Amino acid sequence: MTNREPERRLDSLEGLRFLSSIAIVAGHFIPYAVGETRFISRLHLAVDLFFVISGIVIANLYAGRIASAADWLRFMTKRLARLYPLHLATLAFYVGIGVLVWSGKVHPVDAARYDATAIVPNLLLVHAWLPSGTISFNYVSWSISAEFFVYLIFPLIALAVARRAALSLIGIIALFALFAWFAESQIGLPLTRLGWQAGVLRAIPGFAFGVWLHAHAPKLEASITPQRAAVLFKILVLSVAVLTIIPISQYATLAVIWCMVAMAYLCDRANLPTWMSVRPLASRGALTYSLYMLHPLVATVLLAVIFPKLLGTSLPARIAGVAISLPVLYVLAIASLRWFETPARTAINRWVATRLPVSAAP
Repeated sequence: MTNREPERRLDSLEGLRFLSSIAIVAGHFIPYAVGETRFISRLHLAVDLFFVISGIVIANLYAGRIASAADWLRFMTKRLARLYPLHLATLAFYVGIGVLVWSGKVHPVDAARYDATAIVPNLLLVHAWLPSGTISFNYVSWSISAEFFVYLIFPLIALAVARRAALSLIGIIALFALFAWFAESQIGLPLTRLGWQAGVLRAIPGFAFGVWLHAHAPKLEASITPQRAAVLFKILVLSVAVLTIIPISQYATLAVIWCMVAMAYLCDRANLPTWMSVRPLASRGALTYSLYMLHPLVATVLLAVIFPKLLGTSLPARIAGVAISLPVLYVLAIASLRWFETPARTAINRWVATRLPVSAAP
């Protein structure tokens, strides 16, 4: 891997990342209040937005820095140090519920989610790799399994998209089309709906597009000025807001989302402020993973059990339950990041640093 560039501030992408987590939380919390509604039927595409941003961020941090097997191992341990502690903690929480289910002490409507045979695949982060996968434990962790896979093959993706911008972009689009065909013909779901069933197929094209954007951003900048990118970004943000609530192909909406992320990235490279780079959003990008992984726990404990008993099940009570759950989740996410995830990540990285040779990367 070559063409190493300095790391950049990505404030617009951080803001988008934070909003993507809020969209996912909303998509899962709102049904507890008012049931399923078409106004949230496309919020799951926020996960696909995150995959593209993840590709950019990983390339921004590691492109040109993996020159050996030891470098790759160091890269993987750093990514696992970020992902695994909270994944393991939330898995342990749901396994604890599973013990109660298996012993007959609780009888949830989704008892199949606590299949003991799914513990090992969840521990190994491979539970979203195969079409035969099923929902299990912390149901949102499928995307972490998919992320783990694209991290494993990141050097190959970076190599594949490094040259011939047009050809490699066509390759990414062709790969997306192939995976979409497979998802619809063999699994019976749109690619944008894959999760526990081969969700990795959903992650690969978006992540690869993010890596492609990093590799070929200078060429894009030659034809799209920062000012034009800023204008296009505003148009695309508004377009996404409209497309998520009207009956149009999810693939068309996703194409607009990919373009929106691209314009945000070009603005970040030019240090040009956008709607998403404002401090209240960008400064909370680091909370994305915590909010994402912890919101199912809040829903399980508060929205599904405690609040129905304390507040009742009327519409106002359900709305109040969701309203109270949001700040609880926010505080829990901050506490998790500061006092659990960051210390665990630091400890793991420090331990690994004493056992791997010094990097020989340029």
